[in-house]
Amino acid sequence: MANDVLRIYQRSYPQIQTAFDAIPNSAGAATVAGSDCCLIESLTTDADQAEIARTDKTGTLDAYPTQGGRRTARGQAVLSMAGNGAAGVAPDCKNYLQAAFGKAPTISAGTSVLYTLDDLLYYLAIWNFNQPNTAEQMCAFNSLINKMVVEFGGDEPKLTFGFESGWVLTPAQIGDSNTDPLAKGGLTAFPNEPASPVVNGTFPPGFQVTATLDGTAYTTLLTGRITLDIGRELRKDTNSAFPRQGVPGPRKVTVDFSLTDDDSAALTGLKVKAYDRTPVNVEFAIGTVAGNTWDWLVKNVILAKPKYGDEGIRRKVDFSGSMAYPTSVGAKDHLQLTIR
Repeated sequence: MANDVLRIYQRSYPQIQTAFDAIPNSAGAATVAGSDCCLIESLTTDADQAEIARTDKTGTLDAYPTQGGRRTARGQAVLSMAGNGAAGVAPDCKNYLQAAFGKAPTISAGTSVLYTLDDLLYYLAIWNFNQPNTAEQMCAFNSLINKMVVEFGGDEPKLTFGFESGWVLTPAQIGDSNTDPLAKGGLTAFPNEPASPVVNGTFPPGFQVTATLDGTAYTTLLTGRITLDIGRELRKDTNSAFPRQGVPGPRKVTVDFSLTDDDSAALTGLKVKAYDRTPVNVEFAIGTVAGNTWDWLVKNVILAKPKYGDEGIRRKVDFSGSMAYPTSVGAKDHLQLTIR
């Protein structure tokens, strides 16, 4: 009798690859460990292959079978913004964050973990484990993060990472002699999920946010979102059916947030700067507990023109679609995260 695969048993294990085309391994045996575990709300790792139709006439009304064309893969991980629980220790989602920012974090022991933008490419092997072990498991390798979305203001602050991958390996492919060697990522066997996954910390309340906008602290934030779009992509125009090593692409940082409207001089001044296109810095500190306070700083933001709406008995003001820019060309300082 077949066993159902229940969605609640899904877990993610993102590993940073030390080489392209190589899932972390030792002599073909995967080195994924319990310490690589990162809890997720959802994880998709989907693979596809184009079908190439033969255009020659067959002399009949029927067509020849198609052939397999180029392969593609992509996915998305959604997870809570959970810290490690100890100040100065990177969170479980550290590899997702490092691959998104393009730089390893700066760790101040016992104090903070700082992520800043850079142009490096980190390829991830993203293990998508499910139970039972006899169900189809997946590993999306040669994965490049090309989008990160930060959402806060509600009950649970969330991170979403979008990525494209070189391929998605499954146990069935490992055992198939017809599988292209590039699809195996250097493995000779597909592992079971580690027996003792290690997960740390918890998320701060998503509504417990201090918004510092142009130097003034607000406690009236309703919702907020930061989006990092990165033009990274794997190369798909070579003589290989599989995507090849990628290149860094342009970054775009956008900010959306809404506040309870009021007649304070500070908020009035913020609206004026939106109309004048005067850049401001905005900062959102989520949480108050050491080791689990997520401080997102976005610099040089050209605020979108304010829009108004209802929020219960109060009016709200939205600044949606605000664009951030580096303080100088090449500074790469318009988005940073400090976990304190």
